Amino acid sequence: MGFWKITETEEELLHLYTPEAHELHFFEKFKAEKRLHFLASRVLLNTMKPEVKVAKDSFGKPYFVHSNARMSWSHSGGYAAVIICENAETGIDIEHYSDRITRIKHKFINPTDAKSLTEYGGNLKELLLIWGAKESMFKYYGKKEVDFKQHLSVLPFMLKDNDTLLAKVHHPKMNASLKLGYDFFDDHVAVWIEEELE
Repeated sequence: MGFWKITETEEELLHLYTPEAHELHFFEKFKAEKRLHFLASRVLLNTMKPEVKVAKDSFGKPYFVHSNARMSWSHSGGYAAVIICENAETGIDIEHYSDRITRIKHKFINPTDAKSLTEYGGNLKELLLIWGAKESMFKYYGKKEVDFKQHLSVLPFMLKDNDTLLAKVHHPKMNASLKLGYDFFDDHVAVWIEEELE
């Protein structure tokens, strides 16, 4: 797992990664911040696993060409993040602190998730952690048609600066119990799949 703090300009990152022909048609349409995120995530991936080629499947999930290793990436605010697992599906999410999450909590918080919420239906860090966990599980599952409220649940936890938590995917096409790790740092939270439990 790796994190890249984005301090470079777009020009500096372009010296480290040149978008391939098939990437240019959407890269050129991105706004400035998304272009930085795109470049930083690919520079980080190439730093961690040089010379690897990445493609996307029919669901938009990235995968390594000619490798059985699995990967996931994310970016938000001033960071990009990548996780690589040699023998199992994985997922990672990074979120910059934003109160937008409090306005959409009704779309993803279910009764199981709500058991971990404190004052007035949850504080910012609790909500961001649950959202990040569900984003990671969504990437782990890797297919569409996932309802964050109905199909993904985070089991009760006590909020810390960094720790693990347990969660469940209960989708008609997958049931999984997962252990996730998380870390709050520099006005961001990162959440990632650590392992699938029996």
